[in-house]
Amino acid sequence: MKRKRTVSGLLVFLAGFGNLTLSTPAPAFRNVAFRRAVWHSSAANYDNTGQLVADGVLGVLSEEVLDSSGTSASNPTYGQMIPGTVSSEWISASGAQEWVYIDFGAPTALRSVTVHWGANYARAYDIQVSADAATWRTVATAAGAADSAVESEFPPCGCRFARILCRESSGANYIIREVEAAGVNDLDYRVAAGPAPLPDGSQKLTGGNWTIQRASLVAAAGPALSQAGYDDSAWLPAVVPGTALVSYLAAGAVPDPYYDDWQMQASDIFFTADFWYRNSFGIPASQRGRKVYLNFDAINWKADVWFNGHLLANSLPGYAHSIEGAFIRAKFDVSDLAAYGGRNYLAVLIHRNKTPGLVTSQGLAEGPLPNGGELGQDNPTIHAAVGWDWLPTIRGRDIGMYNDVTVTYGGAVQLENSWMETDLDVRETSANISAENLAAGRAVTQPAAQGAASLGYVNDDDETTQWIGQDIDGAGFTVDLGGMTAVGSLQLVWGSEAGGASAAAEGRHPAKFRVQVSDDGERWRNFDAYAGGQVDTGWFGVRPADPSPGTEEYAGFDLANEVSGPTAAVRVSWAGNDAFPLRIPVPQTARYVRFTSTKRRVVEQQGNRSVPTRVREIRIYAGTADEVGQSLIRTYALDDSRADLTFRTEVHNYGPAAADVTVRGRITPGDVVFSKTVPVPGRTSREVTIGGIVLEHPALWWPNTYGGQPLYAADVAVTADGAVEDRTRLSFGVREMTYPIDGNRLSIYCNGTRIVAKGGNWGMDDGLKTDTPQIYDAKMRLHAEENFTMVRNWVGMTNNSAFYDAADKYGILVWDDFWLANPVDGPNPDDEAMFLDNATDKIKKNRHHAALALYCGRNESSPPKTLDDGLRERTQKHDPTRVYIPNSAGDPVGSGGGYAIAAMPNRNDGAGIKEYFDEVPYVTIRSECGIPNVPSLESMRKFLPEEKLWPINESWALHDWTYHMNGPANTYMDALQLYRPGAFTVPTDTVRGQKPDPADPVFARYKKEILEMVEAAGRAYTLEEFQKTAQLINYENFKGVYEGLAVKRSNGFLMWMSQSSWPSFMWQTYDWYLDTNAGYFGAKAANQPTHAVWDPRDDSIVLSNLTPATYTDVTTHMTVFDLDGRVVASESWIRPTLGPDAYGIRLATATGAFARSPTDLVFLRLTVTDRLGNTLGDTLYWHNWKDYMRYESLTGLPEVRLDAAVSPQSAVTREIGRGNALYTITLTNNGPAPAVQTRIRTVGSVTGEDILPAFYSDNYFALMPGESKKVTVEFRPERLQGQTPVFELSGWNTRVETVGRTPGRP
Repeated sequence: MKRKRTVSGLLVFLAGFGNLTLSTPAPAFRNVAFRRAVWHSSAANYDNTGQLVADGVLGVLSEEVLDSSGTSASNPTYGQMIPGTVSSEWISASGAQEWVYIDFGAPTALRSVTVHWGANYARAYDIQVSADAATWRTVATAAGAADSAVESEFPPCGCRFARILCRESSGANYIIREVEAAGVNDLDYRVAAGPAPLPDGSQKLTGGNWTIQRASLVAAAGPALSQAGYDDSAWLPAVVPGTALVSYLAAGAVPDPYYDDWQMQASDIFFTADFWYRNSFGIPASQRGRKVYLNFDAINWKADVWFNGHLLANSLPGYAHSIEGAFIRAKFDVSDLAAYGGRNYLAVLIHRNKTPGLVTSQGLAEGPLPNGGELGQDNPTIHAAVGWDWLPTIRGRDIGMYNDVTVTYGGAVQLENSWMETDLDVRETSANISAENLAAGRAVTQPAAQGAASLGYVNDDDETTQWIGQDIDGAGFTVDLGGMTAVGSLQLVWGSEAGGASAAAEGRHPAKFRVQVSDDGERWRNFDAYAGGQVDTGWFGVRPADPSPGTEEYAGFDLANEVSGPTAAVRVSWAGNDAFPLRIPVPQTARYVRFTSTKRRVVEQQGNRSVPTRVREIRIYAGTADEVGQSLIRTYALDDSRADLTFRTEVHNYGPAAADVTVRGRITPGDVVFSKTVPVPGRTSREVTIGGIVLEHPALWWPNTYGGQPLYAADVAVTADGAVEDRTRLSFGVREMTYPIDGNRLSIYCNGTRIVAKGGNWGMDDGLKTDTPQIYDAKMRLHAEENFTMVRNWVGMTNNSAFYDAADKYGILVWDDFWLANPVDGPNPDDEAMFLDNATDKIKKNRHHAALALYCGRNESSPPKTLDDGLRERTQKHDPTRVYIPNSAGDPVGSGGGYAIAAMPNRNDGAGIKEYFDEVPYVTIRSECGIPNVPSLESMRKFLPEEKLWPINESWALHDWTYHMNGPANTYMDALQLYRPGAFTVPTDTVRGQKPDPADPVFARYKKEILEMVEAAGRAYTLEEFQKTAQLINYENFKGVYEGLAVKRSNGFLMWMSQSSWPSFMWQTYDWYLDTNAGYFGAKAANQPTHAVWDPRDDSIVLSNLTPATYTDVTTHMTVFDLDGRVVASESWIRPTLGPDAYGIRLATATGAFARSPTDLVFLRLTVTDRLGNTLGDTLYWHNWKDYMRYESLTGLPEVRLDAAVSPQSAVTREIGRGNALYTITLTNNGPAPAVQTRIRTVGSVTGEDILPAFYSDNYFALMPGESKKVTVEFRPERLQGQTPVFELSGWNTRVETVGRTPGRP
């Protein structure tokens, strides 16, 4: 049965707002659709999504709209909220067949569905029901009517989902304002009880008893909302800490935005709004006479805090709201307003961003739409939430109460921002710390036809300036050294062009260049040309060497090129070996040095545009490149017999009267006490410093892989008139950080030892800000077990204390950014005072952490001068122990970009993994450079439906797998064909710009080619074949990108990114589910502190020791296996002493060993042991020694079954992971062939689901015939939920089988 009903019979007026809300259903049946998750087949825009048919609103939802007219350059309000109207209605994208369906959240007895139609309605539609949203049954058919409600009644039926299937529209689309579903189910929104008081008497308000409502739907104001008597029973339960969107997600009111394309289902305008939060709590009568403090750790973006009917004022002057900025704490003394022994009411109005910015999206051929956006004007805010090439636009931009809220009790005098400064006796012992730049200040000329603009920048010793060559092949310049000068090497530092769209495309090094010298400026020879003659070899005496014409052209690298001067090659025989060359540097004397960009770089991400070469600096040295590098190395001597400590705190007197207070503390272990008495005037705060604290023979805190991470505790109390006013416990590590900057390059030393920054960018903890302390701990442990030493808190997006606590615990240094993206990715903040006040609080909040290493002002550029000056002043004032740098990509660090795997040999003669050895290691710390990372198949199944797993499709693109601009999946497709040749061609990207015009014929052709490629790849490979191959690519490339750090001096490399903020195909070393794939273990192998690597450029075996330890009688053993796993070569080298911070020790070459193999493809294992036989490092490679990086023969390996045994469960007893379940799996390859990329997966015996996170000592490893390996697996026992763990084996050619019980059986 169906009938039309008028709106007036169904709805009641929402007073004061002009909106209409649904009436209360009859007692037996209620509207089970109200605020339930809705899916649509399409939507006309990002606002009018299916969500709005179940929001309980008819009429106007928002009287503001996002201004999307023009551009940011032409429209001053672009990306801001401006007056306008958005109705609460779903608008489909077409008038063809479309649908919306609703999840009732529980099995439901459904009796009727009422559809409120807008101007365009369905002439015919079906009401359908389902138990699984896959199989639908029609229970009614109906016809809509313009601006009317149509009810369809039917016999009660059981279902979980209901769908309105529209078959024919009256207009260009369908408009549904609301859907009511009369039904009965057991679903109930229950507000969780608040947590119990903590042992110290304080009360955490986070964790329960909160409700939330969109502010436009609330008629009352703050005074009424923050007192007894207000009925919030119609509000949703709120998740605190959490964002507004997370509260709706937890209540089942919106689909999971991390799954498939469901990010498109939530309405952007619904969440781009102010929200009210409400709570009530008791204050015990026993606290009467003590102060009550209300503490907010962080909100986003601004907040009005109402307590018991009163608005709480901001403690800082000049602010209209109680809290302003997303990264500042707030502490309110509410003692005079508190109801001791009764209920207290708290209402918080969260204000949305002034400039939310526009929603971005991604496509396979389109690539990611522009990063960031106008939300940067609102900084400090969670800028990444507007969308980047690694995170979709978060609806609402993460506004909400995303960190803890607590109530604490105490006296009028409080300890705030306490920290312990530690000082060790670290004395510099460097012999030489500089090399003279012979080019500095010298005359520079270039051909007259090329002009002379910016020519002086090439030798002004300022890397913020750059010479821009003419847009031709052959542009260059000449440096006049003023007279005949001995030169041994030079360095060219390349410039960049900020495009914002793609940092990978910003570098402006040449593709090829030439360096020549001349005595007279007319006759030129190559810089490294050698005339020949007698050479003193030292050990082998004076020997003749043939002349050499030198190098005609060099390939330009990302950041800089070091160019060596002449080298004489002398062949000698020694120890029974055939004659091998000694390379002896010889002098080159000239007056003029000429640089020529012989071939400009072609930037694929910018439509294959040839770009002019840019040069920041040319540095010319008398010494060789090695000598210059050594001249920049500092050494220090450490006396660790004592540590001098200084305790610093702010003592805040919230009372009206002055007080003489005593600060007393005790440090454990060590039982060291300290104290000081000071006067503090009423209602003021003063800094108190207590020096002269001595720790004898302290246990030192070290970065991961360099030593342990012991932490001391300081228990501190402040008393007045003999009564304790406040207490705090402070953890700290004893260490001394040193930051020498030489040659415009920053080095980091801890306790006198140089630290190589190996790690990654932490783009954001989680896109929805849902990480818990347990997740932070697990993520940081994963970093530590990857042998990382540093993470970069990119643009300061992570603010939780648990992040820094975990970094302290695991020894992961933190590079800490402030909240400024590349200026092309977001404008400067409008409110600099708010920015700097948030920055001050960030410094004070985190400076006590041992892991905090440095502050950085801006990503890929410098802050505007006012902010740069302010940040310098505040970091120096509040934390003078750490260095501040303005720019993540400029002096004294660098970036260089690069976000794809290396260009493969099957594309334009790419260098493959050799490229990493040329370009990654550099004397600067490289702040970001990344490669794609395909997650495991099990993880893919968690965020993609089965029908979208394969072939590659647009849902992959929404999860960051794209082929244009910053979407770097192109070379990954090349790499696939090196393992499994496929009948497809990877198109060359000739599309310009980050937001291609669909009407552009170049883009249209490219999109067609991309879609044809992914379709062909889908035919060429199965999903399982793609997955196996992808893990080999992950392993080889993640290993290669870090191994370059061992072959030459480098201050560090940070992967873009090391962890993912949501389920992604792109930049990560483990995925959002904390599953570690082959890329993770490739990085772990490459970052072993002491190990040997194979340099694919010349087959060298290179030894390194990036630790403070000295080893004696170190043996490096090389074993080469043929494709069948037979040993074809075995050789060892013993080094009597391997000192600390050693790198680039070339032991031999493996070329001859490879040639002994009867198969083109070989396996190479390098094992390093100490004098006791303990393994220091172990690494395995696969290599085609005849046809570089051609791995097709791996597909011919037979399946190998491994013998496996699992130890009984034991418990971890060490501090890290104490109480975890621990298993040891012993695997032996008794088969006829290598078992390649063997993977252990831990699942539950009943569910078959992954136990995550699990910590493996190794995974995705290879076993040669006859080899055995023990692997430990560790995880929290509660993850099993009563099941037994099952260990599944798989791999490239490892037989799939289980060790333990079969999944699905108890």
